[in-house]
Amino acid sequence: MRKILGYTFVVLSFLCSSIGVEAHENKGKVAPLVADISSALIEVTTSFSGAELLLFGATDGEGEVAVVVRGPFDDVVVRKKTKLAGIWINGEGVKIKKPPSFYHVAATENLQNVTSKKILNQLQIGEDNLYFQAKGKKAKIKEFTQAFKDLKVREKLYSGDVATVKLLGNKLFRTDISFPANAPIGDYLVEVYLFHDKQLVSMEITPLKILKTGVEAQIHAFANKYSFLYGLVAVLIACLFGFCASVIFQKA
Repeated sequence: MRKILGYTFVVLSFLCSSIGVEAHENKGKVAPLVADISSALIEVTTSFSGAELLLFGATDGEGEVAVVVRGPFDDVVVRKKTKLAGIWINGEGVKIKKPPSFYHVAATENLQNVTSKKILNQLQIGEDNLYFQAKGKKAKIKEFTQAFKDLKVREKLYSGDVATVKLLGNKLFRTDISFPANAPIGDYLVEVYLFHDKQLVSMEITPLKILKTGVEAQIHAFANKYSFLYGLVAVLIACLFGFCASVIFQKA
């Protein structure tokens, strides 16, 4: 949660420093924004096959809406596979500091029609505008961060394309947010931005949590708290199944 609060502070700081003047000058003309999601909690059980949430809201006037869902934020080491003596091993790597494990963007228009490139970069709206802090050889950082994005797209954790936010009567809007079965456990941010004449005039940030429940939650907690014992039990179970399988095949 501390990571989530830190990111929220960065976004709010941008709002105060970069668009505070515009918002003040347009006081009385700015259309407020109200948004919510169908559920702020997704429970993962043994039968979990993904989830879909509805995001909906309204504005008090015309404008373009952009939605960003991102999180959880954890350090990641991306490594390049290297072939050594006919065996593929992990080669050089780059450490990326707290990138979002899941990233989804939706908008009422193409992003370039929603707001300026500068604001897209500052708010990191759109995969091309994601900024990753990375440690490693400077010449390799771009290659490895792009490989990280490509991997997330293949895993369906990064949307790749910008989804559609549907406008209803120029005031109401809605969009569906899909989470695959492999969606990471943790804390997410659901960000909704309202733009008018390409200026950011309002925003809302809603926390979202994905957590394991039931037997999976108990196993997950046990594995984290007693990692050595969990590994030992896993090995013993594997050996037991292997022994039983060998006995069955011998009798057959």
